[in-house]
Amino acid sequence: MARKNNKGFSVVEIVIAITILSLLLVPIVSQISQTFKTSRMAKQQQYVMDDAVYLMEDFQKSSLDELETKYGTPAVKPETVECRIYDAAGTDTGKTVKYHAYRYTLSNANMGPEQKEYTRVVILDDLDTALKGCEAGLGLGYKMADSDTAPTGFTLNGEGHAVKLNAAGYVEAAICETTDLIKNPNDVNLGNMQDMDSSKVAIVPGTSSNFDSQAEKAFFALAMEDLRERDPEAWAQALGHTSSDSVINQSYSLSNNIKLTKVYINKESEAGKDFYVVSVDVYYYNSVIDETLSYNVFAQKFYMDECPATYIEYQPYAVESSRTDVIYAANEYFMIDNYIPEAKIYLYKPYSDQMMATYGVDTADDSTGETLYKFYTQSNKRTAVKIHLCNLNSYEAEKTITNDDGTTSTVNVSSSNVYTNIDKSNFDTSVISDTLFADVKTDNISNPDRSEYKGLKYLSEDERFQSRLYTINVTLTPVDDEAGSNAVTFTGAKGEN
Repeated sequence: MARKNNKGFSVVEIVIAITILSLLLVPIVSQISQTFKTSRMAKQQQYVMDDAVYLMEDFQKSSLDELETKYGTPAVKPETVECRIYDAAGTDTGKTVKYHAYRYTLSNANMGPEQKEYTRVVILDDLDTALKGCEAGLGLGYKMADSDTAPTGFTLNGEGHAVKLNAAGYVEAAICETTDLIKNPNDVNLGNMQDMDSSKVAIVPGTSSNFDSQAEKAFFALAMEDLRERDPEAWAQALGHTSSDSVINQSYSLSNNIKLTKVYINKESEAGKDFYVVSVDVYYYNSVIDETLSYNVFAQKFYMDECPATYIEYQPYAVESSRTDVIYAANEYFMIDNYIPEAKIYLYKPYSDQMMATYGVDTADDSTGETLYKFYTQSNKRTAVKIHLCNLNSYEAEKTITNDDGTTSTVNVSSSNVYTNIDKSNFDTSVISDTLFADVKTDNISNPDRSEYKGLKYLSEDERFQSRLYTINVTLTPVDDEAGSNAVTFTGAKGEN
């Protein structure tokens, strides 16, 4: 009977086998562990990036007032920051540019599989546009240079620009290159006219000048009717003549016409819905036949949370025109019937139009640098057109403002601020006589409280920063990362450049 060999593995053999197996498993286990760790980090990073993208999109689509409601008021709004300009070689040019910045410190957020806590800061600035308005000489401005590497002392931001940041995270120095764009897009002509949507702003073209000829024809017909009643023989003779002939001009001349533009802004309600209404009417008064004609130029309801801005393109009232000559009325009248304290009215001369060559001149205001326009009644005379401007209602509203040092003050704000690029010497802001437009439906227009219109300002004085162009920087930093080496920075733009 054969004997069975029941001899098993020796202890030495088992130890050797385990050792070999361990040597084989360690790198595999390590690789698996590293894969899981990388996966967790990637998931964590994805959560952070998703939050950064969400914040970016929200800041891009929200107005500054909406951002303040959602994320709180910035400590200073806007803060003025100075940035030094360096050339591509990293040499200080000696030039600086001032720009505006808003810093929003959001609440901390726990994100990702590990629920790691992050601080969240969003900064809006208009540095890029301000650089374009900083002259580099020879008709050139500046723009931030694209860089692959950053010179000593500089770091690359999310857009690949070499910058130095101050303790608050604002850019205090930047590597720049020249560009042929030498105007700040936020300041050129009407820089505040961004995103001109007719459903959101009131756009009144030509200051209703297309009604001038219509009024002229209507007055001519009324003058003829008046002449027929007073002097039938002269009327019969005038039938064969035009309005420019002497027979009819004995009793009628367009130069006897006076034009008034009335702007009405208010908040009303209909069927339980609130809305803003903007209406513009023009009135023509002829002193000889004592008649007033009126036309509605613009009327629109705006179902919005804030009062729409009103843009009125100014064309002087032409009382006589031909192919060779144009005569403008020496006096023109604007009446502001506004009941919304925050309403803004822009009475502006377009950059170029048919009047530019001989009847209007552009001049640069030394204090602001902006282009201003001045109008004269005739090309060969230096009699300035007088634009009489007055408020129909006299109240002023209180408004809380934030000062440069972060403190707040309560000030009285005119209920009817009118911003213009027309030289103020063209304006007469004394009160309009209550007998001048007797047929215009107004309430005691000669109220002594309205002895002077105080709400006339140049475009450069418009402190509205909504609808401007900004760079948005979103930074999320782990609370336990003191050095900020694992911070996530996301950069984008608000508006288009």
